[in-house]
Amino acid sequence: MSASRLVCSFVQGAWMGTCLAEAMSFRRAANGSLKSVQANVLREILENASGSDFARQHGLTAITSVKDFQNSVPVNDYDDLQPFVQRVAEGCPNVFSREKVLMFEETSGTTGGTRLIPYTKGLQQSFNRALHPWLLDLYTHASGLWGGPAYWVVTPGVAAGRHTAGGIPIGFANDSDYFGSWAKPLIGLLMAVSEDVKKHGSGQVWRYLTALSLLRRADLRLISLWNPTFFTALIRSIDEWSEELASDLHNGSCSPGFLGSSPDGNLEVYRSRPLPDRALRLKTAVTALRAGRPAEFSA
Repeated sequence: MSASRLVCSFVQGAWMGTCLAEAMSFRRAANGSLKSVQANVLREILENASGSDFARQHGLTAITSVKDFQNSVPVNDYDDLQPFVQRVAEGCPNVFSREKVLMFEETSGTTGGTRLIPYTKGLQQSFNRALHPWLLDLYTHASGLWGGPAYWVVTPGVAAGRHTAGGIPIGFANDSDYFGSWAKPLIGLLMAVSEDVKKHGSGQVWRYLTALSLLRRADLRLISLWNPTFFTALIRSIDEWSEELASDLHNGSCSPGFLGSSPDGNLEVYRSRPLPDRALRLKTAVTALRAGRPAEFSA
């Protein structure tokens, strides 16, 4: 086993260690009463929401029963909640919850436009309750994921760096923030694409740097994206820029200048040793795919 693969495996093992507590809690809950679990989740939500504008408008308190909640709160879609979200975006506190809104995550459905989701510490903990058991299960049963980096995308570069009218950030500054403070430094070591790529703005340069970084990683183990349309756009960009990407792979260079300037002019970290074999594989794969033939781009 190579030194780099050994280091990756060690870091992955440490990361999985941070997932154990939530994974064990999930298993205990799964073996109990689902009704009780859901009632406890609702109680936590109501405790955080107690005293908020939304709670007062709907007559909710920390001790509201499940039945009373069902009778008091109608089924809403995002448009129904938009006025509340807008007030949060303007910086108003205690709208949905007494918790401080740390940021907004930007998302969209298959039929709707962009939506902003208020993100709090409590919501982070809720995600970890689901995310950590999934991760531990994934790495336990898929041995091929060990020993190499992954590409995680929570907030694409197009969303990063913006703020609402009330000064609340939109998107995670770094995707590793999503996984919690304990895991953040470990995941940062396992990223196939530097998180600094977002410093290159919302234009096409950051997309080029992302594609180049991924194409260089023959040891890439996993791609996980919250926004699948972002990835299809990235694949189309690789096809469009295949000649420039192949040239940079071959020469170990980084030359996205044909796409315009970058807000962060430091491209030195995106240079690498020449990889002529990877460049040839890319050219061969693109040619085959354009001709409608199957292609493989692997180590």
